[in-house]
Amino acid sequence: MDTINTLDQTKKTIRTMLGVEPVASFTLGKKSPFGLERFVCREVKGVVPKFGSLVIGVQFSGANIKTFSSLGIEDKSTTSMISIFPTDVEISFSMLGDVDFALLEIVPDTSALANKLYQMAKSLVAVMLVGDALLDTLIRQLLLLAQENNQDEEYIDSLLYTIMLHTQRLLQKQQTNSFTSNSLQLNRIRSSVEYIHQNLQEQLSVQLLAKKLDVSESYFRKIFTDVMGKTVHQFILQTRLNRARELLIHSALSISQIAQSLGFSSQSHLTTQFAKAYDVTPAQYRRNIR
Repeated sequence: MDTINTLDQTKKTIRTMLGVEPVASFTLGKKSPFGLERFVCREVKGVVPKFGSLVIGVQFSGANIKTFSSLGIEDKSTTSMISIFPTDVEISFSMLGDVDFALLEIVPDTSALANKLYQMAKSLVAVMLVGDALLDTLIRQLLLLAQENNQDEEYIDSLLYTIMLHTQRLLQKQQTNSFTSNSLQLNRIRSSVEYIHQNLQEQLSVQLLAKKLDVSESYFRKIFTDVMGKTVHQFILQTRLNRARELLIHSALSISQIAQSLGFSSQSHLTTQFAKAYDVTPAQYRRNIR
């Protein structure tokens, strides 16, 4: 009961902080209950208090989110960036436009690992921004399972455990300062990641993205893969497929229209890549969730 009360209090605090209700809210997990909520906000400013839970965010689209810690550290989050919030420092934030994001809420008392992560996050003096493709994919997968009302609690618990293990690894890197070089490179490619998300309908290429950063193609490939954990091509394809799944769930667009809006050369191209990634065609996927 204490776990649920803590989770409910965390959700209430977040809603008060943002001034809006979530567009979707779930309590998941059998062994270790946790919260997962999706918000769409516009031009919000406020203060992130000290949560009673570990909160991890992933931004899907929209304007940059600026954060400023009480210790004077300023940073900026953009699409596909993971935000791990400190548990012992208040953070001011501002959203200068529409922002679509999800928050994962993990109560420390649910397991030894959850409690360890909560304690590790106390060492953070600002929001920890990570360009991590694995964590981004895992949280998106959890959200899709919740939206589909998937009842496979064992699978959901295993996903959460994987998320916590990977978060522990990232926090350990932060504590040993081995994360510094990736953080510096992250600042360089943020605009590229944002451009990809905002221009999925375009013919995106390494040549185009490298030119926008005024670096060589080989150097851009290297820093992008080092930071994001995927090649540029893999990241663009995965981002398009993630967006395709969202449109299949939430829009009435035809599969052909979705393919065109996301930069696939044809409907068959989308179908081939979608089936290769998820073992189901877009049409079958849409039928299964409706």
